Amino acid sequence: MIFPFLQFCDSEIEFSIPKKIRVTLINPKSYQLEDRPYERIHTEDSLIWKWITKEIPKLKKGWNSYYVTRPSKGILIDFDHGRRLQILDHGVIYIIPGESALYHDFQNEKFQELLTLIIETQKK
Repeated sequence: MIFPFLQFCDSEIEFSIPKKIRVTLINPKSYQLEDRPYERIHTEDSLIWKWITKEIPKLKKGWNSYYVTRPSKGILIDFDHGRRLQILDHGVIYIIPGESALYHDFQNEKFQELLTLIIETQKK
């Protein structure tokens, strides 16, 4: 079993993505989508899981402390043990409940890629 813990090594972060993740689109109307909720479990055979395991581990350096409030938009990726990523059109927030949060800049194009994959799976 793989856990999504952050390992701090000289300001580098290593992600381990579990074999099953929950993906939620928060406030779909903010992206001109139907107000149809999207919350699905994705596993290793899913295009979304593969995208996350390809793109997120690239974000090793450049994380900063961040103050987090309740997520109001973006794509929420729930790992086990309450850890989660909130992916926005401008950044990624790694949330560790009750402990801390870290922020990393993120390209809007990458966010749009993931959003497109979610829209395609929502239609199925």
